[in-house]
Amino acid sequence: MTEEKKLTIHVTPTAEKELKELLSKQKKPMDVRLYVVAGIYPTIHMNLDTVKPGDQRLEMVGVGFLVDALSTRYLDEATVDCVMDAEGPAFKITGPNVPEDVESKGAPAEKIVPTTASPKEKEDSVRKALKKVFDPEIPMNIVDLGLIYSMEWNDSGSLNIRMTMTSPGCPVADILVEEVKRVADDALGGNLSTVEVVWEPPWGPDRMSEFAKRQFGYA
Repeated sequence: MTEEKKLTIHVTPTAEKELKELLSKQKKPMDVRLYVVAGIYPTIHMNLDTVKPGDQRLEMVGVGFLVDALSTRYLDEATVDCVMDAEGPAFKITGPNVPEDVESKGAPAEKIVPTTASPKEKEDSVRKALKKVFDPEIPMNIVDLGLIYSMEWNDSGSLNIRMTMTSPGCPVADILVEEVKRVADDALGGNLSTVEVVWEPPWGPDRMSEFAKRQFGYA
């Protein structure tokens, strides 16, 4: 691994104005903490805080931001925006690897692919849906991470998904398998998928997408 790169965070003019006003009302100097709670469906959060050991602090447009080591992979090149609603300013963080907002009950359902779609179109729909599933131990979705090895249709009309884990001792293997099947079934519109865990060829960083390699400093 290369050494940790310096983060870049973008701030829209509206967010800049509202954050500066919010910070000016605090009784002591504060920064804006951006952090991710990891899991199969990571969630991103923001609050006001002071610097802690291990934080990376950066100042953008006169606003100090704090990001812990776990969250940096999600937040590089993220954009902080703000929209005004009846309750006041509402901040939103987006970016190339920022997880989407997810309801506490689970991931948002993808639109079901039409039954008239070709097998390739169905596979593409499943792959798109699986990009919302993250490895809880590595901050990257399982598709770009390279855990999905192949998709093949069997004689019964089910889609068999061959996947692997980053290591044979992965503590969340069963959970990931169950979630991959659930997400695939949701995209296909029924109990139309099976998931097979394989260990050959073994997973390695070379199996990641170019996007993931750049995020982790391999490209």
